[in-house]
Amino acid sequence: MTLQDYIDQVRRLLDEHDTDISFWEDDELIDWINEAQHEVAKISKHLADRAYIDPVEEDMYKLPDDYIDWYKIRVNGDNIKSIPMDDEGDKKGFFIWGNHIYLSKVETGSKLVLYYYRAPIEMKFPSDDPDIPKQYQRIIIPFVLYRAFTKDAKPDMASIHQQEFMERVSIMKRNFAKKPNRRSWIVRRQ
Repeated sequence: MTLQDYIDQVRRLLDEHDTDISFWEDDELIDWINEAQHEVAKISKHLADRAYIDPVEEDMYKLPDDYIDWYKIRVNGDNIKSIPMDDEGDKKGFFIWGNHIYLSKVETGSKLVLYYYRAPIEMKFPSDDPDIPKQYQRIIIPFVLYRAFTKDAKPDMASIHQQEFMERVSIMKRNFAKKPNRRSWIVRRQ
């Protein structure tokens, strides 16, 4: 679906066929569509990326602007663990505070790779596609309807669509959280 497809679909569901006298403006719908993408990414953690940091004398580095959460950090090819803030300087590891990552006992000249979940790219133009896998792209529609009915002061309808959105996202999250079992990868030849 493109951004324009979302706008058209939402307008059909809201029975808004004449956009000249529309209660919901396109800019509002676009904001809500992008907000829905961000909520999906934050809950399901389906967009993975990585950043490279070359540690120098400092122990604090700014996280990428699209950072949501980390899932693995490697230094010179080895995983390092998250440590409590109290252990900074005593143990090798890292902790994240605000929009910075703090390194403890990581040597200068090391190569650090931050594997993280990122925010989606916002849609701006009618032909833009969402940053969501095709099979889950309709997740956005209930969220936009939830926001529309909230604006229209219809809390019962808003609640129904909010619940539908949360159910769809939890299914997506569950599917993305499934990790293949290594035993299922084993090939046995006879």
